[in-house]
Amino acid sequence: MNDIPPRESVDVEAGPFPVAGGWSRDSIEAGSLKFSITRPAEPDALLDDPQVIAENEQEVYIPYWGLLWPAAIKMAQIFTRQAWEPGVPCLELGCGIGLVGLAALRQGLHVTFSDYRQEAVDLACWNARTNGYLPEQEYHGLQIDWNTPPAEKKYRHIFGCELVYETDFHEPILKALEVLLEPAGECWFADSGRMHSEKFLELAESTGWKIERLNQELQPLLNPQIGRFQVFRIARS
Repeated sequence: MNDIPPRESVDVEAGPFPVAGGWSRDSIEAGSLKFSITRPAEPDALLDDPQVIAENEQEVYIPYWGLLWPAAIKMAQIFTRQAWEPGVPCLELGCGIGLVGLAALRQGLHVTFSDYRQEAVDLACWNARTNGYLPEQEYHGLQIDWNTPPAEKKYRHIFGCELVYETDFHEPILKALEVLLEPAGECWFADSGRMHSEKFLELAESTGWKIERLNQELQPLLNPQIGRFQVFRIARS
């Protein structure tokens, strides 16, 4: 699995659970923001983990939660370009290691880190705690299946990064947004210009969602950005 090069990486033993290849702690810079991130030191080693191999015998499973996607760094930077109301509840979908949620915490938002995999939820919460944030008071962790999202709580903002690369994800994601997003809320999805993102936007608009395509400075984009970073701001029509 491809990953971005680490920044000031050091090998460490501490992590939320044992992981193949061990853990590393990296100093990650996202514009003016800087975070200390614990993540798998050797993401490719996860593919040889006996549990991953066993799960792959039942259904396709690739532990993408162990990667720091390049688009996540660009997504983190947009939080400094928008005014956010402190304490507002927000949800990170597909949190992975939790960098986007950390950027939201830095702006004073109350973050729920969510993912289909409990490993990702545990890792994101670990990173929030080791960056000085308080569980329950400033963040929560929640395992979510997009096909059956919990209906007990709705969020003013929902964030996601690199979620729409598979067309099979499109309908479940939109159905989850119907349940999880406040009526006047907004969803912010970062995308690196993947070819299937246009199909996601077409489906979203056809099912009653309003879409704005933005660049990294949150300025409007008129055309698809295949192979280039873009942000989708999604709200109910």
